[in-house]
Amino acid sequence: MINRFRVLAVGLDGSRKSFSLMLFLSHCLSLLLHHYHYISKN
Repeated sequence: MINRFRVLAVGLDGSRKSFSLMLFLSHCLSLLLHHYHYISKN
């Protein structure tokens, strides 16, 4: 029972980390796209 709960907690922590990483990557990508758009405009 305790082991199952521990696995569930680790899985939730891992998915939270991957979700924040995905948000961070999409944020960097949008920044790069805005930067590139600004450079190509001028």
